[in-house]
Amino acid sequence: MAYRVTLKLNTLSEPSICRSSSSEDAAKIAWQLLVDNNCSDDIFDSCWKMKTWDTMDGAYETDDISDHMVRGLRGSHPDDVEFKHSVVDKLTRDTNNSNSRLIYADANFPFTPEPEETNMIFEMTRYGAKEKLRVEWTEEKVSVVEEFIPVLKGVVSKAKGAGELQALTTLLTTTLADIEQCDKQSKKKRPLQA
Repeated sequence: MAYRVTLKLNTLSEPSICRSSSSEDAAKIAWQLLVDNNCSDDIFDSCWKMKTWDTMDGAYETDDISDHMVRGLRGSHPDDVEFKHSVVDKLTRDTNNSNSRLIYADANFPFTPEPEETNMIFEMTRYGAKEKLRVEWTEEKVSVVEEFIPVLKGVVSKAKGAGELQALTTLLTTTLADIEQCDKQSKKKRPLQA
């Protein structure tokens, strides 16, 4: 059980797909994919669109991505914070829940549940949906190593920004030697199979 993050761009020969076991990490991965592919600059002024469900009209709307991310005054939060919050909100807030139905009923408004194929899925597109970022729940399993990749990329990025790449290289080299030593010891302890 995991979240799958898929980025399709005209500049990529094949979609970039990553997985994470938490919505928060999936949001971080999605942002990092945008950064790595030069799609994060001015995300709110770009042509990214988001298809959303209007429960009162019972139909989809296509809005600028910024309509779903900016909380309070524009620029009151960094773009990555706005983006990640929007992703987590979409993945974890079930608008089809009974409380939503009751609120609409109390206000005497019509309520049409969102179709299952888009409920609790974050998706944004641009250039007529030729380029797409989608974050969705999947039954696939995530390996420990796969879960660690975005964390390591984040650490490398921070070390680069702080001018500490050499210190990180030393740490990783030492850690790798420790891992190899542990692996050798565990192989020695395994009983031989006949």
